[in-house]
Amino acid sequence: MDEKSEVKFELGQNYNFKYEFIQKNLLTVLIMIALVFPSYNLGFIRGYAAVICMYLIFLIAYSVTNKIKYTGIKCCFYENKLIYTKKFLNSYVKEIKYSDIKEISIEQNYIQRIFKQGNVFIQTNSGKIIKNGVVVLNVENPEEKVKKISELIK
Repeated sequence: MDEKSEVKFELGQNYNFKYEFIQKNLLTVLIMIALVFPSYNLGFIRGYAAVICMYLIFLIAYSVTNKIKYTGIKCCFYENKLIYTKKFLNSYVKEIKYSDIKEISIEQNYIQRIFKQGNVFIQTNSGKIIKNGVVVLNVENPEEKVKKISELIK
């Protein structure tokens, strides 16, 4: 993989705490809080408070880990190829020539639309079912990024 050529465009994952919290943890926190309010017994309240505190500590550790993981994933576009790099605990590098790209698509759930984010899928002509291309999650303004990518690979 020759990385001496100039990077024309870089696509990276975006970590947005608000999105991650709403998507994965809001319902759990609301249920935990709802269980605390009807309890008038102080023993129960202390127990629930301890559980909520432990959950918040877990949530902070989870968020820091995801932030580190998201910053290690990027897709660099060169003159005639892209190089997808994923570095967290393990390292994974994949090179795809533009001529092998079959399709570029965007997927957004309702919360991603609110935060103007989306997942970008770059499919290849590979006959493989697994690892047939790359996925970049939570890309800001995905429509603009996909338009730029489409211009680059033509």
